[in-house]
Amino acid sequence: MTGGVLLRALVLRWLARPRARSALAVVAVALGVAAFLASASVADTVVRSARAHVNQLSGGADLAIEADETGLPLQAAVAARSVVGVRAALPRVIGWARADGLTGSRVLVVGVDPMAEIDAVAESGGPGGADLRARPADALAFAAGRAALVASGLAETLELTVGAELTLIGPNGSLSYPVVDIVADGRMAKAAGGRVVVLALPAAQAVLGRAGRIDRVDIFLDSGSTSSSSSAPAVDPVRVTADLRAAVRAIAPRNVHVGPPRLVDSTAEDVMGTIDVAMRVGAVIALLIGVFLIHHTVAVGVAERRREIGILRAMGATRGQVLRVFAAEASVLGLTGGALGVVLAYVLARGALEGFAGAVTSAYFGTDPARVEVSPALAASGLLIGVVVALVAAWAPASQAARLPPNDSIRRGPDGSHGAGTGAVRRRFVAALVMAAAGSLLVVFPSTLGRTTGYIALLLLLIAFLAASPLVLQLAARAVSPLLTRWCGVPGRLAADDLLRHPRRAALPAAALAFGLALVIETSGTLESISNETVRWMDENVAGELFVSSGRSVMGGAGYTPLMAELGAEIARVPGVAHVVRVRFRRLPWRGTRIFVLGLDIEAYAPVWKLALRDGELADHALELTSGRGCFVSENFVLLHGLDVGDTVTLPGAAGETGFRILDVFNDYSWPRGTVLLDQPRMAEMLQDPLVDDFSVTLVPGADVAATSSAIDAALGADRDIVITSAAEMHAQARQVLADIFSLAYAQVAAALAVAFLGVLNTLWISVVLRRRELGLLRSVGATRGQIVRSIVIEAAVLGVVGAVLGLIGGAIVEWVLLRRILPADTGWAYPFHFPWATAAVVGVLAIVTSALAGWFPARAAARVPIADALGHE
Repeated sequence: MTGGVLLRALVLRWLARPRARSALAVVAVALGVAAFLASASVADTVVRSARAHVNQLSGGADLAIEADETGLPLQAAVAARSVVGVRAALPRVIGWARADGLTGSRVLVVGVDPMAEIDAVAESGGPGGADLRARPADALAFAAGRAALVASGLAETLELTVGAELTLIGPNGSLSYPVVDIVADGRMAKAAGGRVVVLALPAAQAVLGRAGRIDRVDIFLDSGSTSSSSSAPAVDPVRVTADLRAAVRAIAPRNVHVGPPRLVDSTAEDVMGTIDVAMRVGAVIALLIGVFLIHHTVAVGVAERRREIGILRAMGATRGQVLRVFAAEASVLGLTGGALGVVLAYVLARGALEGFAGAVTSAYFGTDPARVEVSPALAASGLLIGVVVALVAAWAPASQAARLPPNDSIRRGPDGSHGAGTGAVRRRFVAALVMAAAGSLLVVFPSTLGRTTGYIALLLLLIAFLAASPLVLQLAARAVSPLLTRWCGVPGRLAADDLLRHPRRAALPAAALAFGLALVIETSGTLESISNETVRWMDENVAGELFVSSGRSVMGGAGYTPLMAELGAEIARVPGVAHVVRVRFRRLPWRGTRIFVLGLDIEAYAPVWKLALRDGELADHALELTSGRGCFVSENFVLLHGLDVGDTVTLPGAAGETGFRILDVFNDYSWPRGTVLLDQPRMAEMLQDPLVDDFSVTLVPGADVAATSSAIDAALGADRDIVITSAAEMHAQARQVLADIFSLAYAQVAAALAVAFLGVLNTLWISVVLRRRELGLLRSVGATRGQIVRSIVIEAAVLGVVGAVLGLIGGAIVEWVLLRRILPADTGWAYPFHFPWATAAVVGVLAIVTSALAGWFPARAAARVPIADALGHE
């Protein structure tokens, strides 16, 4: 007998015979794969949206000169043009402003040098790709900074035509420009959802308050570097990059970047890297639940087909052939489940985007999120994951099937190998103890293996939990057996006996259910811990009842324009205002990452200071702070970067690097890579940046918040782009942002619970099928149909209770390790542990009820089988 004949004769027939069971296994794999792929696709979407946005704004440049958030002098473009191989060096100013008549969104203002882009004025797609199409008669007005080009999308929204006035509102107030042309296509016109205005450099700097500095220089190389048909010699980008770096070294800050256009603000990638921790943990747990179900499906299939396997072995089938049969069966299930998982991942990711990717992308980039795509590579990985998961899950029972002696298999039949010997149970328990001990040691000593210590500890604890589950279930069955007999009579005794005789069979669905509930507890508890602690931190450390910012509220992320610092004096004159603190925050490059630099006007902030310092008081350090010699750093900065009080932090500035001595440490949740707090006037000097992001306003005792907010709005005038947010509104926005970030995790929770429920249903259904003869014997000696049904329902409920208890305990452990070990290693933040009692009560009861329902369906089907048919079943 050949392997091909076995495959054709057995695999497809065995899969088709228990159609419901095979379908459940396929769905389980599909849900696990979908949860895993959805995490990857959503994360990819956020970063892809950011990169597409940058690519559109770059105009297709070959290289770019950037200085992150410190800006560049205009002379950098002049110096770049002298480099051999550079065809064009085009300066750019890019920022956000509000357009009069546009509500709910902002416009992207792009400042260009019209003379440098003269080739693009008459022809679209010139060296800058800036879509400069003004007619020669209008070019002079545009070049002089007295006119604007508008993208067609914005023109359509505002009903603008050539000659109409466009009013832009920035930190200096409102400025109006006639529209000299409407750009219908091109890279820049597609950025920010088509909400783009192109101005000459001086006009853009006036609108955005940039004080003569530029953001970037786009470099286009000679055609020989990009056109294979050109006879010009190819330009070496590496050489040009080195020459550009040398040319601007003397006039640009040390943090200057010369290379391919990149994300000027890597916020999305940093944020996604942090959030990805929780998402990956949840996705792996969801996938493990699918492993349980596949394993159990194949294991029961082996037990059910013992006699058939024995006959095949007696007829000459080898062990390898039998092993390949079950491996092929698992591969078909895994491949089918993986394919379905790819489709479900698309649906799941699109749903999660509404609250997650859309919120992150819009907040940090002010543009529409890219369409979710399950790329061919990602789809292939989903198929591979499905097959690998199925093979791993099926390997042990398939190997068991291959080792079955032919005569023993034929004699004992399908009911012969469900139990696990005492020695096997003890070996598994010893293995569980070893892994639990190893995981616990890594939890106690979190720096043993670096940043991966928490992950390895969590994996070991999960494996230990799985290995110990049969013994735990067996002990639980022994403990409740007298109670079940006393309270439920014969049905209770039957349920307890079956759990005692087949603990391994029952342990898998209980473990799957426990893993599903653990994921619920971990997600809910983590969200509550992070949300509550973040809001508490904001309440205790952020002074002010009102926050005045531009364009978007303080929690709105990017897409707003900083304000002029002089506005603080106007706010201070409003009745009801006690103190006004200027606030500036920048994300500066530092040691290969980005740190959050927070500028507070210390002199104005001192009367309302709320930050709790680790070692001292503000008065101890005020002089060094205001003189620009010192700084405060966050606790996660100390943990991640190994610096502490007395060390020096060197930060990049517009004219070079500046060193600050660390004076003290404070708790902060602003940024996962660490925060440095400076005096805002000294920070403005260092960065040559007089703007502020918001004003923190403290009111006089008894002042009405709403009335004072209206008075501030009226005082600043309608020609400024002002948003006033109360402390209560900021807290609510913080909670909403966190809820949006965790929306994908909740989708994973739903998938995991669905798989767990399918596991319980599948296990109990198979259990009933395998016990049909036993149930027939019970019926023949007088057991009623009701007793049979109740015994199976009680058994299911016990599985639900055990799964719920283990799930709640396991969820608490996973949450603690995530909050106290994994997140601190990645971000330096150690959030307090908060157990979600209300969620635990709801899901615990739900687990027991759904388990009982899962047992009721197969129980009714078994009770209706005639006694003669049940006794004849094998």
